[in-house]
Amino acid sequence: MKLVNIQAAKTHLSRLVEEVVAGEEVVLAKSGKPLVRLLRYAQPRSRRTPGALAGQIWEAPDCWAPGPSELEASIEAPLLLEPPAPALAPRLPRRLLIDSPVVVWWLCAPERLTTETRNLISSPDHEVFLSAATVWELGLKLARGKLKLPEAYAGTLLADGWRELPVTIAHGARAVHLPPLHADPFDRLLIAQALEEELVLVTADRILAAYPIRIQVA
Repeated sequence: MKLVNIQAAKTHLSRLVEEVVAGEEVVLAKSGKPLVRLLRYAQPRSRRTPGALAGQIWEAPDCWAPGPSELEASIEAPLLLEPPAPALAPRLPRRLLIDSPVVVWWLCAPERLTTETRNLISSPDHEVFLSAATVWELGLKLARGKLKLPEAYAGTLLADGWRELPVTIAHGARAVHLPPLHADPFDRLLIAQALEEELVLVTADRILAAYPIRIQVA
């Protein structure tokens, strides 16, 4: 905690605000007596609601089964020298990256997710990300007749407080250098994004836990 006299705070207000935004606890005092604590402003947010598109989505039985593709065949086996992901502090806000099947189940069948996972995604205390790679993968499954869902599903998620995660050059470069523990190109890109952006990957695919990323099993 940083104790600052009110008179000094008038002179250094901009710097104090920056420190508070960065996580510093600042208390204003008069004659050495603490009076006011400066807090970072947080926009009020409501809980996210699962099942918004229940009854509007259909999945083929083999919707999530891996299949051969040129992308998968091109994967080589360079080494990824990454330390194991540190354990999460349970009370800290989490930044969650949601895998494709979990996106679908959240929208139409939240009962397929664990109670813990539903609570994590619902909580306004956590940031929830929808990757452009996931939208691409779901679009391919739509085109192949493996999945049916409303065109506006992504807008439904964004309106409910989810955040868009673009695919960057850094993500693509990281994906190329992943070891061949998993062949699915979309999962590999999500792993790369989780590594680059320090996100928790929410997935039902336990194989992904072999990579040095934080996993929340859906």
